[in-house]
This record gives sequence, C-alpha cells and structure tokens, in this order.
Amino acid sequence: PVGHIDFYPNGGKWQPGCTRNIFNQDILSMGIIEAGKWTLAACHHMRAPILFTATAANPDADFLAYECDNYDEFKAGRCLSCAGNKCARLGIRASEWKPEGRTFVKVWSDTQATKPFYMHHYSVRVKLSSSGFDKQTGSMTWWESPGVRLSWKSNSWFNFFSKPKIMVDGVTVIEGINQRKSTYCGNGLSIESESSRSIPSC
Repeated sequence: PVGHIDFYPNGGKWQPGCTRNIFNQDILSMGIIEAGKWTLAACHHMRAPILFTATAANPDADFLAYECDNYDEFKAGRCLSCAGNKCARLGIRASEWKPEGRTFVKVWSDTQATKPFYMHHYSVRVKLSSSGFDKQTGSMTWWESPGVRLSWKSNSWFNFFSKPKIMVDGVTVIEGINQRKSTYCGNGLSIESESSRSIPSC
C-alpha cells in the first residue's frame, strides 16, 4: 500500500491475457516494436497504464473496485457493498473517491483479458434446504426477468442407480454496478445433477 487508496485489479498480480506467447501469436498484428513491449515478464506490470487508458476512453463504464481485506474475500463475493464509501472507480475517475481520513485502503476488481477490459461484478448466494453429503458445483444463468436458471453437477462417483439432487430454497443476486439486490424463491425446488430448473422471482 502506498496511498490513500490502492487498486488491485485481478488481485494485483497475474493479469488476464498475459499468459500468451506474444511473439508467436501477435507480432504480425501488433508490429515488432509494439510486440517487443509485451514480453511476458513485462505484461503484468504494463497492464496498469493500459487499464488507465481504458477508463479514460470509457469513463462511464463499470470499472468499480470494492474495498475488501483481501482478494480471496472479494472473489468469494463478500465485499460487493458500496455502503460507507467502500467503492472506488479505477483510473481516470479515482479522484471521486473521498478518503474521509482513511489511508491505505485496498480495493479489488476483476478485468477481462481484452478491451474493453471492465467486467460487471455480481454476488450470488444459493440457499440449499437439503443436499445430502454431496459437494455441489455448478453454474447459473441469470435473466432480468422472470428469474434465474440453475444447473449443477455432482462430484460423487458412487451414485450408480439414481441421480443425486439438491433442494434449493432460494437465490440472492447483488449487482455491483447499481447495488440492486434480487431474490428468487425455490421453496425446496428439486434439481437433479446435470439438469437445470428455472427459479422465479419472489
């Protein structure tokens, strides 16, 4: 930390898009001089001015960063609130954040590998009423209306005769950009592994 507020895009270390072999893939499209600037060793460090330039080109874009103790907590969706001046805009609009007597405030965000770089951040909580002993992993598709579609896949290998299922009580989604909270009521909706079901708004 070096100032009133410190931005850590993508955790402040490895940046998306910097795992490529620049010389093999991009030298023809970028030109040898430009490609030379993008050696893998420099790519992560050079992402800072590129992100700043992107914020200047898109000053109203979602370059929000969120105050959090660390990147793991941010990735877990525990720090998406802007209450109490806990959000700041990366780049050209960073001066809009007011320190209010605080220093060394850390804010976190994720970006894409390519232009326009910014991403929308969401916090998603799924409340289960019953799931047995399975470990759940899955995906969710979210629509503005009428609800969400939830799918998942069991990690269990011993269910030969029946598909495991989860019972979903509800889903809560918080949008970072506008702080809107949406709730969806499953009321114990049963979803089998490798299938999907729609969950309506409450």
